[in-house]
Amino acid sequence: MKLSYARNILIAPFALLLCTPLRADLMIASKVTMDMSKMKISGKSVTAEQLAAMKASLPSGGNVETTSYYSGHKLKAVTSISTSIMDLDSQKMTILLPSRKRYMIMSLPPNDIKQLTFGARAKVLAIKATKTMLGHDVHLFKVSINSSTLAMIGYAWVAPDLPTPPSFGASNNPMFDILTAKLTGTTLKASYKIVSPSSGQLSMTSEVESLSTDPIPASVFQIPAEYTQLQAPTRPGTPAPAN
Repeated sequence: MKLSYARNILIAPFALLLCTPLRADLMIASKVTMDMSKMKISGKSVTAEQLAAMKASLPSGGNVETTSYYSGHKLKAVTSISTSIMDLDSQKMTILLPSRKRYMIMSLPPNDIKQLTFGARAKVLAIKATKTMLGHDVHLFKVSINSSTLAMIGYAWVAPDLPTPPSFGASNNPMFDILTAKLTGTTLKASYKIVSPSSGQLSMTSEVESLSTDPIPASVFQIPAEYTQLQAPTRPGTPAPAN
């Protein structure tokens, strides 16, 4: 199993859970910590050398700090490596490469969004536990997700007074529908274990360190004027990149 493949297949469902665009404006600064010590490569437990290589392929060795901006159906996520802007109304995703002052624009049709979940089915169970985080009352939920390729179980602390994620526009996707219907509010802390027969176990924890509900200017989601466009890669049988 290639390291890049392991990274994408295991991180995608978790990222989609926590980074769904919101109806109201919200800025979130969060930190994600990953434990990859129980993962597998080619069905075998990772060696110390392989684990070091996997950590090296991720920002800060798997401890990723992200600042996300949400407004309507737009999301901008900023990390130390790249910046992504997702616009669900236009079904486009823009990848900014600050170190090169370049950008790519890719189409994001609903079927592609659905494929990112690997046919997952999600369940949410409310647990009678509350506490205060960042000045907001949060409620605990147990979340489980199962698909043909992986299973995930974990817990999420949700602030019901903050904006609720809408559907990604893929109403036939139970993963988004269940989470949208039952997780009312914004997740401020979550911990998950993601298990795959071929990839082993990946443990992840995400916690919001600061947030703001102030209006976000439209300029935040614009491509900087000094950036030049790169040709986006395409998969066989897919439309050409959006312009």
